[in-house]
Amino acid sequence: MAQPRNDKSSTISPYKHPSRLGWAILWVGSLLVGPLTGFAQCPTLSGDTLISAQFERTINSDWRTSAPSDGGSWTQNDGAIGVFENPGSGKWLYLNDEANNDIGKAHLDLPTIDLAAYRGRILLQMDLLFQSFADSGSCQIMVWDDMNWKPAWTSREDFNGTLTLDLSEWRGKALSVRIIYDDEGAWGWGMGIDNVYLVASGGYCGDGFCAAGESSETCPDDCESLTDPAPAWVPIGQDLEGHTVSYKYFQGNTRCDDCTQKIDLGFDFRFFGQTYQSVWMNSNGNLTLDDQFLAFTPAPFCLNGPNMIAPFFADVDLLSGGEIRYHLDPAHRYLIVTWSETGYYGCIQDCPRRNTFQVVITNGSVDQIGDTPLPPNTNMVFSYGDMQWTTGTSSGGKNGFGGHAATVGANAGDGFTCQDYGTFDHEGPTYLGNYQDRMCPPNGVDHLDFRSIFLNEMGQSLSTDTLPDLTTDSLRQDHMIQIQAATQSQGVLISWQIRPPSQQPIQIIRGSSRDSLRYLEELSFSDTTPSGGFEYFDAGPIEGSSFYQIRFEDQSGNTFESEVIEVTFNRGRQATPGFLLEAIGPNPFEDRLNIQTRNDAEGLVAFQLSNINGQIMVQGTWSANQGHNEFSLKLPPLPPGSYVISLSYHGKRITRKLIRQPDGD
Repeated sequence: MAQPRNDKSSTISPYKHPSRLGWAILWVGSLLVGPLTGFAQCPTLSGDTLISAQFERTINSDWRTSAPSDGGSWTQNDGAIGVFENPGSGKWLYLNDEANNDIGKAHLDLPTIDLAAYRGRILLQMDLLFQSFADSGSCQIMVWDDMNWKPAWTSREDFNGTLTLDLSEWRGKALSVRIIYDDEGAWGWGMGIDNVYLVASGGYCGDGFCAAGESSETCPDDCESLTDPAPAWVPIGQDLEGHTVSYKYFQGNTRCDDCTQKIDLGFDFRFFGQTYQSVWMNSNGNLTLDDQFLAFTPAPFCLNGPNMIAPFFADVDLLSGGEIRYHLDPAHRYLIVTWSETGYYGCIQDCPRRNTFQVVITNGSVDQIGDTPLPPNTNMVFSYGDMQWTTGTSSGGKNGFGGHAATVGANAGDGFTCQDYGTFDHEGPTYLGNYQDRMCPPNGVDHLDFRSIFLNEMGQSLSTDTLPDLTTDSLRQDHMIQIQAATQSQGVLISWQIRPPSQQPIQIIRGSSRDSLRYLEELSFSDTTPSGGFEYFDAGPIEGSSFYQIRFEDQSGNTFESEVIEVTFNRGRQATPGFLLEAIGPNPFEDRLNIQTRNDAEGLVAFQLSNINGQIMVQGTWSANQGHNEFSLKLPPLPPGSYVISLSYHGKRITRKLIRQPDGD
């Protein structure tokens, strides 16, 4: 039975997804892409920098600001808009509607740039703060399109962070960009920008990305052209060898939304080192192994919660059309589940956009599907037909796209181990990579059309070419290392945490540059702090800039490294009071957060809790003492979903991602 809309809107996936180290080999269709850490790099700001503005000095004369219609003016300094600070650093350019009480409407024109020589990717990036009040106000970025201003980005919701826009549509032309703020006649906070860059590349095709504006026709080396059917597709009514067999309907062909059905397999299925004899088929594009899973709003893997096989985790609604059918063959040890022409939640009956996709799971003994041989050790196969949507309306989608992106991959459920193939939230063949390893933005769902993906029991994507030893004993557990540093009067305090925890010795690496890192000291597991992390005080830091990194080896000899961080230390001068976040939790949270910090001096800690759109939900300050501090933060009722908490102390800011747990979970 379909859930009422008020229930639908409260069912969010409450799972965190920290970064992890990528290492699998990826094979899709017949394409060997290479190591996951090296494939499909996401677009970066590389090429010719045509605009660069940090607003530390006077504004260039070719930047044109309009006087606000109702008073006030554009301001360039290091001030704040009420309680909102520069999302960048130093000075910025902003409109303070809160101080002037009524800005009205104002705009800022960037210098016109001739892009006639550029046929590649055009990226505009800036640190942007936009804060409305009581749903009144808007912020727009417009591009002149021969005859009129065309919106490239519009927001009526608060935004605080880095905004990157692909303006490749205007390559080869004269580009004019206008930023507009409008309080719409009501009191608002205002807006501001910092660190504005416009970067253009001369080439487009052949850069290894199937990027916006490319296709298999215009850039065949970047965008594959696959044909129907997918290499390992199994038609409904056939078994893996092509023989005619009967298929059963999911839920007895009941038209339902957010529903599930348990299947006893009759064979052993291995998944991330565990053995299962049953699975839950969940209508929202996934199978789970420990329990049913009815959440409909996806999140990028790795998730802390469901152990999930996700050919396409998204908000499927069988009331909008389509069916799910399956064939179980215990004797030959496999299960086929096919989502055939399924619609999405919020689409009308006889939904015009449909998705067709399939998963096959086996005990690993199946070596061929139809005429397609499987890579050794394969026990999961994702195959796709025509994919036409990504997102239901209750997941933020509009006309089947946008919102919370659909997820493809395999998730162990511990928050650290997974195979994230990618997320998808728009039309087109765009594919830049996955979120978990490269923080790639969502991809185009047409990339999946007529594609097959092969995985083994540890969630690895497999190649039919030379394979590493994929036995369980040879696999490593990836670790995430979070490192922080703070200058104190007599040295530098280094703090870090490792997830999942490791009991191996830790090496502290230091250097005067990123290229001159040297071994400093080794600590044992017994040196952990009460909060479960590590601390090391460097009493003899390098004068000026020091660079630090944490390294360790697991029992199999695999090396893990943190990022390299820079610390500036000036002995004898007054140092900025140090500030470390030792612990924050629980995560996911409900109505309270417990925060532990270490402060080098007394002072106020300011906090802001924002949703993923940058809208501030809670803010305030508390007094910290020198040394270890613990704070319990009581929260108002908040909707389930993703949040970011920002802690500020003497000019240093620390942010962490958090998840609001649905009630009752």
